[in-house]
Amino acid sequence: METSCKPFVTGLFCSILTIIQAYLSMGQYANELSSGCIKCSFNEILIKQVIFLILIPVALIHFFLKKLIKKDYVTIIVIIIYLIIVWLKVINTDIFETRVSSWSSFSSEDVDSFVFKQSFIPILICITVYIVFILILNKHTKKTLK
Repeated sequence: METSCKPFVTGLFCSILTIIQAYLSMGQYANELSSGCIKCSFNEILIKQVIFLILIPVALIHFFLKKLIKKDYVTIIVIIIYLIIVWLKVINTDIFETRVSSWSSFSSEDVDSFVFKQSFIPILICITVYIVFILILNKHTKKTLK
C-alpha cells in the first residue's frame, strides 16, 4: 500500500471500529428516543459523530504526526489516546446522556461511572484490534516499499 493512503485507511478503519465500539458499549439504547434530536436515529447521529470526530481528525493526526515526527509509535499512541477519550467522554457519554439519563435522574458521577463500566471491555477490544491492524498495515507497507 502506498504510504500516502495510510492516513485515510487508518481514519477509515478507526471509523469502523468506532461504530463497532458504540454498538458494543451502548447499542442497547439504540431504540431509545434521543432528547437531543427526537427525530434522529441512533445510526444517523453516530455516523455524523464518526465523520467529524474520528474519520477526519484521525486521518489528519496520522498525516501530520508522520510528517513532523516520523515515528510510528508516537502516532499510534496519540491516536489511541484520542480514540479512548472520544469514545468514552464524547460518543458513549453522549449516547447515554441523550438516550437514558436525560429521561431520568442521574448525577454526573453516575453517568461517568455507568459509561465507564459499559465501555471498558468494548474499548479494550477495539484498541487491541486497532494495534493489530496497524502492525499488519505497517508490515505490509514495508514489504511493498522494498
